[in-house]
Amino acid sequence: RTILIMGHMRSGSSLLLHLLSSSPALITMGERNARYAGYGDLALGHLRTRWASGARLRRVTAVVDQINHNAMTPDPGLLRAARVQLVFIVREPTASIASLLELSRQFYRDAWTAQRALDYYCERLRWLEALTRSLPVASDAAFVTYETLVAAPGPLLRLLAQRMKIAGEFSSEYPIFDFTGRRGDPGRLIASGRV
Repeated sequence: RTILIMGHMRSGSSLLLHLLSSSPALITMGERNARYAGYGDLALGHLRTRWASGARLRRVTAVVDQINHNAMTPDPGLLRAARVQLVFIVREPTASIASLLELSRQFYRDAWTAQRALDYYCERLRWLEALTRSLPVASDAAFVTYETLVAAPGPLLRLLAQRMKIAGEFSSEYPIFDFTGRRGDPGRLIASGRV
């Protein structure tokens, strides 16, 4: 399986990806920033993630990636495939946009304007909403808010493990990887190893 965390920038998608990686059943190489346009891209994602994570032959349940940009998933039909499980994560707008502006100021060559951040946030949420409306009623997609993830990680992670059919539980403490701070969230908090 491929588990795709469908969020927006500053939604907590990197944190959620790290928390899911606390299970040995799942492997990841961080936010790949790769397009998933067809089944070949899913297979390539599996191969690259197995290679990068050192799990070339180890039996795993799923590969995890995070997607925060519409262009990375041009075919919504692929996201409804049986081999793909979606986990949506969103964060309230005021904190998301403030965090995005701070991120761009610290890490980007050209800091974003408030209008650009707002436009990105609204466009991404419209795309995520359209995707959720296109899912079958019996979809096994999960829906998470950043606010719940940080306020009550234990109960939420238990529910996610059940929803994803992962043996055992996820932990609110997670390993630090080579990609931590380099793929996805570049801030210092992600390197703390816990919520």
